[in-house]
Amino acid sequence: MKVGRAYFTLFISFLIFELFQKIFLFYSQKNVITECTEIKNYILYEKRYESAKRSIVGLKNDNFVCYFNSLIQALYFQNDFMKGLFLYEHTKEQKCIFILKEIFEQMLNDRIVNTSVYLKEILELDSNFEYFKFGCFEDAGTCLDIIFLRILKEIDVKKFSDLNNVTNKYFPINLYLFQMKTTYLCVECLEKNIIYGDNYNLVLYLENSIQESINKSFNVESIQCYKNKFKDEIHYAKILREFVNLPSSIIIKNTHDPSSNGNVLIDEEIIVQNQKYSFKACVFYVKDLHYYTVAVLDNNYYELNDNSVKNLNIESIENLGFSDIPDILFYEKCNSKI
Repeated sequence: MKVGRAYFTLFISFLIFELFQKIFLFYSQKNVITECTEIKNYILYEKRYESAKRSIVGLKNDNFVCYFNSLIQALYFQNDFMKGLFLYEHTKEQKCIFILKEIFEQMLNDRIVNTSVYLKEILELDSNFEYFKFGCFEDAGTCLDIIFLRILKEIDVKKFSDLNNVTNKYFPINLYLFQMKTTYLCVECLEKNIIYGDNYNLVLYLENSIQESINKSFNVESIQCYKNKFKDEIHYAKILREFVNLPSSIIIKNTHDPSSNGNVLIDEEIIVQNQKYSFKACVFYVKDLHYYTVAVLDNNYYELNDNSVKNLNIESIENLGFSDIPDILFYEKCNSKI
């Protein structure tokens, strides 16, 4: 009887061992398949990227979507964005990401896309976008917010409390998201407030040059103290800003306040907290209600104005001179620091 029980126990142990072995093999194979899929996607992306040699194509402007076309062109010239987008394994529920892939896939294949169809699909994904009037001239900055907010919703990022974890896991947050520390300091009132905020774009009033605008924004020497605002004796405080984490790419938005200024030098390189960033693209605003993009790829500069594509004979974006109002700028982090 004892021998029978011993054999039975041994048999059960063997079955349990076999079961765990199969489970282990299943997950091992699953991880291998996942890794192989990622490698395959990367290879396919690289082949598509190289064989197409990043075709530079125009976009059809139907239903007054020049603002959307300009953003699509600017993103198309972001190497890290394009790579991250095509390597991202989207689900069927992540429709905005799928739509962007479909647009860029056609552009890589040298096709002129009617983008208004895709923009309408993106706007219909969320009833909260009803304020944005399709078929009318709209703001490029607001459109960019809609795209990013939709992507954040699709990847289910509700808050950025664990910034390092989020940036390592999700696209496109790992490229653009940053945390800003703002310190309000008044010597007279002995007042010191520190505020932390997360964002994907840096909002500035642009004047003289991009670099000068950044420097002024990060170190405001003199601002009227809010505690003393309604008193007879006026004194001033300081506002200091700094990045808690530097993003891989920086998107800069022009506030257009107090006035729209077209006389702004667009720097080829900017320095933010000892880190160099190089120019990739700029969405320009024309005062007669129009947007277009100037972007660089492999040291070649292009003007992308809906279905018109022009190769610019300049060696640097700084040679472009003063023209229309720089509205949204894209910079990528350089390998070197200063």
